[in-house]
Amino acid sequence: MRGAFQGRVWKLGHNIDTDIIIPTQFLALKSVGDMKKYAFHPLRPELANLIQPGDVIVAGKKFWLRFI
Repeated sequence: MRGAFQGRVWKLGHNIDTDIIIPTQFLALKSVGDMKKYAFHPLRPELANLIQPGDVIVAGKKFWLRFI
């Protein structure tokens, strides 16, 4: 089947903003590699360690990045 893929789907819900995607206190870490283990930490602290390449993140309304 064309366009098919395999992976898990992580359903996050509504109102996932940048403070949930990567909390401010972790932005001072030296690299994205250091930061990535804290992705979605306020929502589910263990989630970053569970998401694998090929997985899909699905969110409801307002999955967004805030620009200042």
